Amino acid sequence: MKNKFPYILEVNSLNKKFNNKTIISNISFRLKTGQIIGLIGKNGSGKTTLFKMISGIMHPTSGKGKIKGKQLFSSSFEYRKHLIYWSHYPQFYSSLTGYENIKLFLNLRSDFDKVRLINNYATMYELKNQIFKQINKYSFGQMQRLKLIQLSISNWDLALLDEPHSGIDIDGKKILDKNFDEWSKMGKTIFIISHNKKWLEKNCDTIFKLENSELYQND
Repeated sequence: MKNKFPYILEVNSLNKKFNNKTIISNISFRLKTGQIIGLIGKNGSGKTTLFKMISGIMHPTSGKGKIKGKQLFSSSFEYRKHLIYWSHYPQFYSSLTGYENIKLFLNLRSDFDKVRLINNYATMYELKNQIFKQINKYSFGQMQRLKLIQLSISNWDLALLDEPHSGIDIDGKKILDKNFDEWSKMGKTIFIISHNKKWLEKNCDTIFKLENSELYQND
């Protein structure tokens, strides 16, 4: 059966300025459905800004985009149900437990039927003894594994991952890499920021480079 959306994401003429400083300059690109795509660039080149704009956290100065045919950068956030954003920094409520954070996350995405699976994933990702503790008791690595639960348990078509391997131990990285391969085979698309160019070259279908506010396909 022909895929209705061969390109999960299409971005056209995207621009972002901060105080008249150009961060993103007129970039256009498409991401093929089911691929693993890497994004490289120096610190401060605008990689995280790009992800925040796609995810709806930050609004562009100008530009258009679509995800599965739904308009990005609009007042309607219907498109958000199709994507998930893994920030480089923890985005959990410190006064809540890991379980409560995941439950809240799922409820906000209307993934109510997935709440019953939280304990199963906590066991799978070795957080069984931590899941009912407050986030302020978690190490950075444990919070990264909690993000892995979010990624594994929820419904999404496009994952925007900002340095997902950071702070995760070797076993956690192996789990994450195995999941990347499985999700790609399921038709999910993964867009990854990383400074590990060797890993990207080994695991990605395509690599983009953000440099001097412009986006290039890395050769």
